[in-house]
Amino acid sequence: MNPLLFVGFLCCCCCLLLLTDETGRGSLLACAQEEIFASSFAAAAYLQSIDFPKDKKVYVIGEEGILKELELAGFQYLGGPTDGDKKIELKPGLYMEHDEDVRMILLHVLGVGVACC
Repeated sequence: MNPLLFVGFLCCCCCLLLLTDETGRGSLLACAQEEIFASSFAAAAYLQSIDFPKDKKVYVIGEEGILKELELAGFQYLGGPTDGDKKIELKPGLYMEHDEDVRMILLHVLGVGVACC
């Protein structure tokens, strides 16, 4: 099964939902305005739907919008835009400290979200 990318378009006269796969082929579907929501909201709703533990953390690669949605949904997170300037030098024998409570990495850029656990 190919993952689908959902992109919503809203203008003054109509709403369209573009469904596409990784090949870029897709279909346009008409939809109601209330059926389109932000991908950051969808990411937080996904975590709720899989009963992601509230005592574990999400590492976020993304901007403020996803952080706000995670906070509203009651999830703990690390990362976000403040980590954008961090640099590491990878070399043999490097030990990178990490938070043992991180159980999900959420990549959320340009309105498209991908979750890895």
